[in-house]
Amino acid sequence: MKSGRDREKAEQLVGKRVERQQILGRKQPPRIAAIFEETALRRVLGGRSVMQAQIEHLIDLAERHNITLQVVPKGVGSYAGLIGAFTILGFCDGPDLVYIEHIGGQLITDAPIVREYALRHDLIRGAALSADQTLKLLRTTLENL
Repeated sequence: MKSGRDREKAEQLVGKRVERQQILGRKQPPRIAAIFEETALRRVLGGRSVMQAQIEHLIDLAERHNITLQVVPKGVGSYAGLIGAFTILGFCDGPDLVYIEHIGGQLITDAPIVREYALRHDLIRGAALSADQTLKLLRTTLENL
């Protein structure tokens, strides 16, 4: 968050992210399935204690009934997730949407494109470890920090 930003801007961005996490404490929290690459667990940013806290937080999240975390192992070569990060937003009372975060971000509403991203998500999940294997990897990573 600090890269290329002054301290005040970085703190604002962190504050917004922490604020958004409050949704996870709702009585009826959202269902979340997140997939990320193992390299994100290996890249030490902020020092050892920061990484420990982040991995502990991921373990806490992975143990919740409404959150599924999966990791794509570093040994996986080319796979559908290499195009970059995206978020599929599913709604009970409306069509799914896709959000791509880049400069400014982009919200995709076109149904055929949203379906293509849903397929890509399924392919990425197929390349990832199971939720149980991911939790085990998180715990092992924490022990080895």
